Amino acid sequence: MEIWGHLITLSVVCAAFSLALYGWGRLGEHLLRIRWPWPMTICMGLVMVIFLGGMINFLEIAYAATLNAIMVFGLLFGAVSVFIAARQRLVSGPKVTWIGVRHVVLQAGPGAIIILAGFIFVSTYLTPPAAFNVYDDFETYLHLPLRMLATGTLKPGIFSNFGVNSLGAQAFLHGFVAANWSVGYVDAVDALWGFVLTGTLILVIGRRANVPGWLIALAVALVVFINPQYVNVSTSYIGSALLIFLLFLHTGLRNNTASLNPESARFAGITGMVYAALVALKLTFALVVLIHFILTVIAIFAITRQARPVLVWVFCAVVSGSCFLLPWVLNQAYKLLPAVFASSASGPDLAIETYAETRVNELDLFSSEVFIYGFGTGYIHYTALVGLVLACCAVVIFLGYRNRTLRDHRTILAITGCLILPIFYLLQMSMIGQWVMGYDTALRYTVPVLIGIAPAAVLLAASPRSAQLSAGVSTEMLRPATILVGVISVALLWGFSGSLESRMRQAMEYRTALSFLPFNETGKKKGYLRYNEGAFKSYSKNRFAKIQRLVPVNETILSYVSLSIHFDFARNQIWNVDGGGLGSPLLDFPFAGSVDDAARYFSRQGVHYIVWEYRGYAVPTSGDLRNLANSAYPADRRSARVRLAFDRLLKSLSKRSEVLHDDGAIVLFRID
Repeated sequence: MEIWGHLITLSVVCAAFSLALYGWGRLGEHLLRIRWPWPMTICMGLVMVIFLGGMINFLEIAYAATLNAIMVFGLLFGAVSVFIAARQRLVSGPKVTWIGVRHVVLQAGPGAIIILAGFIFVSTYLTPPAAFNVYDDFETYLHLPLRMLATGTLKPGIFSNFGVNSLGAQAFLHGFVAANWSVGYVDAVDALWGFVLTGTLILVIGRRANVPGWLIALAVALVVFINPQYVNVSTSYIGSALLIFLLFLHTGLRNNTASLNPESARFAGITGMVYAALVALKLTFALVVLIHFILTVIAIFAITRQARPVLVWVFCAVVSGSCFLLPWVLNQAYKLLPAVFASSASGPDLAIETYAETRVNELDLFSSEVFIYGFGTGYIHYTALVGLVLACCAVVIFLGYRNRTLRDHRTILAITGCLILPIFYLLQMSMIGQWVMGYDTALRYTVPVLIGIAPAAVLLAASPRSAQLSAGVSTEMLRPATILVGVISVALLWGFSGSLESRMRQAMEYRTALSFLPFNETGKKKGYLRYNEGAFKSYSKNRFAKIQRLVPVNETILSYVSLSIHFDFARNQIWNVDGGGLGSPLLDFPFAGSVDDAARYFSRQGVHYIVWEYRGYAVPTSGDLRNLANSAYPADRRSARVRLAFDRLLKSLSKRSEVLHDDGAIVLFRID
């Protein structure tokens, strides 16, 4: 009974969140004079709510009451919209027949069963998870929605990676959960609700595009089977859903015969809005947004053969995207502007101990060797997904050529939609992976794009509308093309089946989707789970509350600890420190300077109290950091080296300061 109650509760919460976003989406559709199927309307609502999140964070009113008011308005508007639509359908809509119901069930039923099974599994075993990432989640992500709800805005300070890796939309969405439930449930926003939204988009768009039911089911199954490589609280599936929405903006309309004029200002404006939402969620989506923008501009020129419509489209898309992104950027201005105008002569790597760097391995995209996040998969599995998308692109081109529709806007935009993934994949792996973060990490950031575009490409290739087939004109070629895409999809599902089995087994045994080392080594699993369990216990909360009471109210605290989720962000201004933030090029801290230089820097920033966790399970040892400092990748080297320098400075600074608390793991001291 407890499991059923848990499932019912999560079902109601997800349905309410969907209805609220549907309401905001319907408002957006009214303003734009357009109508999409309901999952796309939810995506439109998501875009609008993300913009609202930037506004209320900039105005510093993003409290629980404000977020709940956004939800209530969306629920009311959504409920009214559903009621009106249902009444219109009863009065003037087509009559429901047994043949029609049978067709819908056969076409959508298999895919719906897959989505339902995924929802039940994730709800049962992973909501909430038993383990978060000890480093990224506790140190970087989980405190953000709590901070926002307590202070009305997302400003964790200049020592945080926040503002560099994300502008805040992810944390804002987590705030809807943290405002009413435990912060441990925040990952359900993406891992549960985002997953269902992504699958439902594929299901509904495929049915409306008249794609065969068996192929819709395969496309939905790809969403389930592709290993998302969960390492921390993320926006993998929400990002995938917005990418699917982006690819079907022009053709995925409510009327099966309608399409949105691709060179119109309205299409450009909506596209810019989606761009802004993606970038606000995670800055790693910026590259795929840029690629989509360039390919779409080329497509508009190919459709119109004129420069003026292209320039108008570019102007409208850029202005729309900039306006929707501006509140999020302004919210980080306190951090970004000083960094832009800073003229510090001492970069983070100056006068820091030199380490031997390891050599970058040669990239092999066809390697079957299992990598650290793989759950049994290798690069070849993800490269094969790119192959599927290229095959879908070839099908669209072939059918367009046979039907003399290669210049039609639907065919051209279907081709450009498919080309996004291979271009992004190659650039991400060969450039970002090799020179910035490493191949494994670069591939992990590629997965949301793979999960979104690969199933969408299947629909584009198998849809008669994308191929612009006229009655009796080469329709016989669609069936073998569809079978070819289906065969490749089945092969990919088989390739990812081992990964899916391993992920399910781990979820059932350990209740976590984390896909990295601690859960690949038996000896580390118990300690990892034990730390996660203790992180939410009352004694952990009391420990940090006791430390914070030693600091006067309204004083700024520099927090270099893992579990800053237990601080009262309304009592004191808490500046969080994380590894990514220390390694950020926006930070002008004097890592290469003396202790006096560090003390003066903190004083200028108004920081007089520092709480530092120098020993503990979640604290990387100096040996770990030294090994990372030898990395072949600049991002890892920079982060490790500045952390070593920062630790040395804090250690020296604590010895000459007034120590208020030291329990052998965490020290609180006041800078003289």
